[in-house]
Amino acid sequence: MKSFSKEELEEIKNIYPEIDRLNSALIHKNYDEILEMFDPKFKPQDKFLKDGLAEIDSKLGFIEKIQFQGFEFFDDSNLGRTVLIREVGKRDTKFPFINLVFNRKTKKLLNLEFP
Repeated sequence: MKSFSKEELEEIKNIYPEIDRLNSALIHKNYDEILEMFDPKFKPQDKFLKDGLAEIDSKLGFIEKIQFQGFEFFDDSNLGRTVLIREVGKRDTKFPFINLVFNRKTKKLLNLEFP
């Protein structure tokens, strides 16, 4: 089991408002707000994001609630110093994972995926 320093836990606490903001936008389908949260370098095209999220909703049902599952720090040559946030989305009858990747310094969203 991995242990985290007080500073690392504080970092997660400080990024949590962005996580809450993103989760609220996902639940309420506020796609424009989600797009605003992305680092400009990694921001997807509007249509790609909106169509992709709408397709997931049509297949799995709408997100009713999102639960935090954990996090992992990692450095990536393309993304830089990041934190991966793992969550589960409660939908009609399914509970798929949601992965969020944030830049540790800017707290900007780098990636959003439903593995």
